[in-house]
Amino acid sequence: METRVMLEERREEAQRGGGRELACWDSEEHRDWPPAGIFKSTCKIDVRWFPFDEQRCELKFGSWVYNGWALDLNMTEADLSGYTPNGEWDLVEVPGIKTDRIYPCCPEPYPDITYTVVMRRRTIYYGLNLLLPCIIISILALLVFMLPADSGEKISLGITVLLSLSVFMLLVADTMPATSDSVPLIAQYFATTMVIVGLSVIATVLVLQCHHHDPNGSKMPNWIRVFLLNWCARFLWMKRPGEDKSGSSCPLKGMETAHPTLGAYNNNPNFTAATSPDSGVMSVKPPQSGDPELNKIQDELRYITKRFRDNDEQGTVCNEWKFAASVIDRLCLVAFSFVTILCTICILMSAPKFADAISKDLVKN
Repeated sequence: METRVMLEERREEAQRGGGRELACWDSEEHRDWPPAGIFKSTCKIDVRWFPFDEQRCELKFGSWVYNGWALDLNMTEADLSGYTPNGEWDLVEVPGIKTDRIYPCCPEPYPDITYTVVMRRRTIYYGLNLLLPCIIISILALLVFMLPADSGEKISLGITVLLSLSVFMLLVADTMPATSDSVPLIAQYFATTMVIVGLSVIATVLVLQCHHHDPNGSKMPNWIRVFLLNWCARFLWMKRPGEDKSGSSCPLKGMETAHPTLGAYNNNPNFTAATSPDSGVMSVKPPQSGDPELNKIQDELRYITKRFRDNDEQGTVCNEWKFAASVIDRLCLVAFSFVTILCTICILMSAPKFADAISKDLVKN
């Protein structure tokens, strides 16, 4: 007897004459129908939460020859005794449901049984080979802001991290499913990480520009001084170098070696020397005599005093820009650390089955 009860996706094969199976009756008129062969079906795969995804594949069985009055179907639980465990997928459950359909053409019901195969992807492979290296690269991007600007390797480290992430994304592109229906979760995380690393390189360039600012160029605007050197520095618990130390004066001792005429100048009782409280540079009260040699000494001392004052001004400007660069470095370290941790938690934990993957795969192993 030909029952013609089979998977609905195989109906074309059944119409061509395939799928003939034998049904057996026992003495109590119980019929056993063992289908021969392997049923193949196609299912739509949703990779929105890859690699923490769960797929559901429906297998619908029904008769295309007999109606429910001639052939009734009784649903039983799926027999999983012959199931072989898979290294990539875990079989969660196979629930079934029976439905009696009545079509407009016919008053007879047509029963069908639909089994839903629920499979969960095992994530330990993807966690160790895709997610963990990406997290490590994100941490390396934060080290750019901890490297001193005078080392000369800040921009090199940032570019190296960015290139390593790009090469790594090319290597794992073949592992991710190729589809345009939805963006996989891991692709969103990789794209976010690349944006963060790229922004860190831009921030590093800004830090280096502030650190190596030309002292003869424009001075620091007042609003930048107030915002960075006062507000942000206090918020980040940073102090200027030598802020707690009192200003040092420029000693007169040693000037005689730097300029030979200072010896005669200091030993002359007609001159009065004082130290400027602002720059720490010695200022001189000019003599009342019109001696040409003393006038020459006076001009030379004015030149030396001007040079000291110019050097002090340039040093002050350089220190301000360097301290501003340090504040920006520390501020970027805090901001990028917060953004990296927040994006990692929000993106990965947005998957509905993230907790199941951690508890069943990582913790178990």
